[in-house]
Amino acid sequence: MAAARWWGILRRMNRRPLIITHRAKVPAGPENSLSGILRAAAAGADIVEVDVRRSLDGVPFLHHDPVLGRTAAGFGPIRLLPAVVVGRSRLRGGDGDTVPTLAAALSVLPAGLEIGLHLKDQGALVAVLRGVEAAEAAGRTWLWLHRVDDARAALDRLPEVRITLLDAGAARRRSGRRGYFDRAAACGATAVSVPWNLVDEELTTEAHTRRLLVYSVEHDRSQLPAFIAAGLDGVITDDPAGVATSIRNAADRGDPPGRSKD
Repeated sequence: MAAARWWGILRRMNRRPLIITHRAKVPAGPENSLSGILRAAAAGADIVEVDVRRSLDGVPFLHHDPVLGRTAAGFGPIRLLPAVVVGRSRLRGGDGDTVPTLAAALSVLPAGLEIGLHLKDQGALVAVLRGVEAAEAAGRTWLWLHRVDDARAALDRLPEVRITLLDAGAARRRSGRRGYFDRAAACGATAVSVPWNLVDEELTTEAHTRRLLVYSVEHDRSQLPAFIAAGLDGVITDDPAGVATSIRNAADRGDPPGRSKD
């Protein structure tokens, strides 16, 4: 199975947690932007996570919210606006950035950087897979998905992509965690994402025995060395350079890296 192959590769290579830039956002830059993708690479990120929604005519764009306004000029639901309108919307806090298409994001993806596509619009899967396939980027693409059936469909079409299966509700309940991890493993996912305050060695061991990597959105950097020692595999952060520095400092102090428990 593809997931098992990726598990072996990633655990061998992953002597430190992967640094995953949240929404392609770095300090003083707009989220979900082409410039953010480039800055994430320069800051030492391994994966840049972005959000994906479709326009009225089915074009995948990078945008978190269902409507324009907070991060981009304009108003109205993206799903009800044509691509020509969405693509002209300027991002707030950027230097001329506009809301980018997925195709544009894949075209500027720097060498060595992978991309994680969080499908906010679940119906965008087919269009996203078509775009990834056209860009020949399957081997550099992660899909952040909420539905098991979507994960299976994605892997059937593009076996090289990797899946992070999301189920925050189940992850927060000890009684639901085992089922969540079992579903992720059964559908071929490579990773799961759990709330920051739940990361500990018991949780990572439970995931690792199913050959699943564990990611979490950073909330308190002072806890990072302990979480690395507990086996955290990926830190989702708005400050990739800062996390990279913290990881280096932990290594310089001799703090143990995440341990493989397979």
